[in-house]
Amino acid sequence: MQKSSPALLCEWLYMGEKEFTEPFFEETLSACKYAQGGRRRYKSVSDLPMLVEWSTGIAALAPTAIIFHVSRCGSTLLSQLLSLEKENLVLSEVPFFDNVLRLPFQLPSVSQPAAGEYFRAALAFYGRQRNSEQQNLFLKADSWHLHFYEQLRRLFPQIPFILLYREPFEVLRSQQKQRGLQSVPGMIEPQLFGFTEEESRELNPDRYMGHVLTSYFRQISRIIESDPLAFAFDYAAGMDNIIRDVYSLVQLPFYSSLEQQFEERCRYHAKRPQQVFAEMGEKSQWPGYLEPCYAFYEKVKKLPAGFQRR
Repeated sequence: MQKSSPALLCEWLYMGEKEFTEPFFEETLSACKYAQGGRRRYKSVSDLPMLVEWSTGIAALAPTAIIFHVSRCGSTLLSQLLSLEKENLVLSEVPFFDNVLRLPFQLPSVSQPAAGEYFRAALAFYGRQRNSEQQNLFLKADSWHLHFYEQLRRLFPQIPFILLYREPFEVLRSQQKQRGLQSVPGMIEPQLFGFTEEESRELNPDRYMGHVLTSYFRQISRIIESDPLAFAFDYAAGMDNIIRDVYSLVQLPFYSSLEQQFEERCRYHAKRPQQVFAEMGEKSQWPGYLEPCYAFYEKVKKLPAGFQRR
């Protein structure tokens, strides 16, 4: 999305028959741009109202479920496992969706209802049924989209929301090795996490991420307590169990041949599919500034997740 005056412009990219199987949708976009090379002399753009108008005639899949997460908790691997089946179209952290959801923070003239309308229109394009095999549509949100829960629930009142989480210090240790946007002060609007820009500037990256994680677990506890269609899964349960539960939850058949594919894929790193996965080293005592986060984490672990493993 390009910001210009007086209109917000959407750039269009030809996808052809490209399948969305990369760990992140940003990688899918890069692959398409690379394939086109320098053949595009001009960019194809439209404004956002045109996006809404054009979306009405699209044969799009209805969302099957939305995957929320606290980051570094198996959500990327879950989306990769889901994408192994031709019947599943998986949209993993689509940058345009994030742009649209955060518009009201960046442009006060754009209301949340308007952003929701743009989101629904964009989903129709990204979720277009590209062949007869595709029957299910899964969205993997960015981690900070936990704080857009109310808006997304209003848009999709009847679908399961899958919430993935992990022990906070393990998430922090992973972020220390390679930081995501939510772990760097100033990259995401701090008010989304419940603190001011001044407060975010006073925190080092680790303490900042500790505050972010606290906001995530607080939100998950609120969601589980109030939403009967929200289902929480702990990374510690093992992705082999979680993928089975998700299939059962959305009532998809689980074949033995599929289980073999899942077992093979789980051997490799979620973000780097060619690299054999290895867990982090020995656990150490978590720092004191994570204490508020652990209080909500322990609360989430004790809450009924709304789904009983069969």
